[in-house]
Amino acid sequence: MFTLPATPATGFSFRIASFDALDSSASLHYGGRGLYSTVNGGVVRSLISDRADTTTIWDSVAPFVWAAGDVLYGSGRYEAAS
Repeated sequence: MFTLPATPATGFSFRIASFDALDSSASLHYGGRGLYSTVNGGVVRSLISDRADTTTIWDSVAPFVWAAGDVLYGSGRYEAAS
């Protein structure tokens, strides 16, 4: 999980964020989605692959074994409480 930079506004419901993972050793990119949640002041949780043929949840070994030089990009929007 990733915490959000500011607490979400009251009534904030689940939203989707976009992610791109780069496996630098194989020069491959993987697209995924994550859900925002209001739990613990706002977090992104359950990153999952965009591919229709897999339901892999991203973690330390998926979509690849993370190593030095690999990168995770994320973007999304939400309304902050203040």
